[in-house]
Amino acid sequence: MKTKLFAILIVPLLLSGCASMSTLSDYRTPAGVRVEDDATPLASYYVCNHSYKLFGCVPLSTGVTWKGGDDYNGFNTKYFSDRCTVDENLASVKAAAKACNSDRVASLITTVDTSWAWSLFLVKHTEIKTTCVICKPKPAAR
Repeated sequence: MKTKLFAILIVPLLLSGCASMSTLSDYRTPAGVRVEDDATPLASYYVCNHSYKLFGCVPLSTGVTWKGGDDYNGFNTKYFSDRCTVDENLASVKAAAKACNSDRVASLITTVDTSWAWSLFLVKHTEIKTTCVICKPKPAAR
């Protein structure tokens, strides 16, 4: 019985890996990126979030994306909940734009990937990636 309990408690730790990662870089704005109205790119932002669910419905671990503060490249994990959503990633994009003193983003791309096969269809893995370019804010209208 103790072995089963130990296995149940250790499985989320083994599966968690890097659950959430964010990268805000002002010096690596992709070349040839499309922005509208000749906006000036300030930075590029990348956020990736993972979640694992047992049998597709029991949350084991999830990422918690960066939403402000100094440590934007933290690897944050929360156990027994599911915060791997597009809304979670977009909240992180909003925080990155605020950190750059802007409210404009361009080339926003979000991809969602779900897989079961790697775990013999016992654990559902979801990965949501969002990339964007943060642009200079528009000048205030007079």
